[in-house]
Amino acid sequence: MCLWGVQMHFIGISVSVVLSMVGAAHAVVTINVPPGTPGAINAAIADALPGSTIQLEAGVYHEGQVIDTLGKFITLKGVWSDEGHPLSILDGGGTHTVLQCKNGETTQTVLTNLLVQNGLASDGAGGGLSIVDASPQVMFIEFKNNKASINGGAIACVRSSSLIGGCTFEGNSAGPDAHHKGQPGYGGAISIWGYDGGQHDPPGVFVDDSTFNNNSVSQGLYPPGPPPDSGPGYASGGGIFVVEATVQISGCTITGGTALRGAGLAVYYSTSVVGLTDCKITHNDGDGIWVQSGAQIGIESGVIQNNAPAGISLEEGAQVTGSTSSGSSANPSICGNVPDQTTGCLVCFTGEFDVQDICPSSVLGDMNGDGVLDASDLELHHAAVGICKSDVDHDGDTDVMDLLWVIDGWGGVCP
Repeated sequence: MCLWGVQMHFIGISVSVVLSMVGAAHAVVTINVPPGTPGAINAAIADALPGSTIQLEAGVYHEGQVIDTLGKFITLKGVWSDEGHPLSILDGGGTHTVLQCKNGETTQTVLTNLLVQNGLASDGAGGGLSIVDASPQVMFIEFKNNKASINGGAIACVRSSSLIGGCTFEGNSAGPDAHHKGQPGYGGAISIWGYDGGQHDPPGVFVDDSTFNNNSVSQGLYPPGPPPDSGPGYASGGGIFVVEATVQISGCTITGGTALRGAGLAVYYSTSVVGLTDCKITHNDGDGIWVQSGAQIGIESGVIQNNAPAGISLEEGAQVTGSTSSGSSANPSICGNVPDQTTGCLVCFTGEFDVQDICPSSVLGDMNGDGVLDASDLELHHAAVGICKSDVDHDGDTDVMDLLWVIDGWGGVCP
């Protein structure tokens, strides 16, 4: 066996090649692409051999066009900081989708250690990343401020079995803005469509150890209600939107989402099967979880809390099962949602759930279960023991003595 290294340089790209001779030559290549040359990443992908790594440096890359992995067995890799954030930034400039995998990519295609931002899918799906009939691994990527006119502000998965792990989704959105008509948005962060005309079982997508924060979908000017032959009529799935697919979501936090239905998670159609394991779905505006008739969700442990107007909303015929996970001794907790913990089909729940109006808290004196000790907790305490908040001296009356207490403390510094 003979090993040697070769260094080549062209159009600002450094290529390191290691050749291994065992009867025939096999090349494993690392192509180093610095920022500053639009089109350089696509050029490197076009030249890459199977098994190659496209190594990006720290900096901002304005490719000027969608980055297409061309169905190749490659790794597109950025630089990771010591603090745990990507330093290699792919910026769509608000003009185009940033990345796409649409040529049968498998899990041998890996996208990792990147910040993907400001992508725009003006013609439909996947502002940050569009995946169609492909299943790349998407690992340790931060998706920020990406937008799609219809599906998947950050990622649109169509007939995919991708693994999405260790990612962060912040400020992504889907749907038309207030000045344009069109379909409502689906999947502010991720939309997952498994429909293939009934030819195969719905694909399976895995979302693991990821964080979703402040992702949203908009209705635009479309009137709420079922549109003709074009999908759900309500802006759905501020965090994740699922249609006719099998999806496993584990160890994720989904918070601050906005939608008309399922601001955290929305699941449509009877062939959808979703598993939630040890997830936290909290502070979403438009229900934490919304499930259409016929769809199935299994929830193992985890917490659905402080969402509005409900933690979980179900249509008749939906199926939701609760259980403990192997990593937790607790049942799924549904608590602190306002005004309702659950709405819709109550008989659609099976298994074990812990449902409470106020979430248990580890913070002493935290009356409303939001994890913070503040004035709202004091008001709840006063109400619980029958004290009026204007009764400063707690003697049961609001009178001049209460005013004197306030005057006596005027100008003081509270701890």
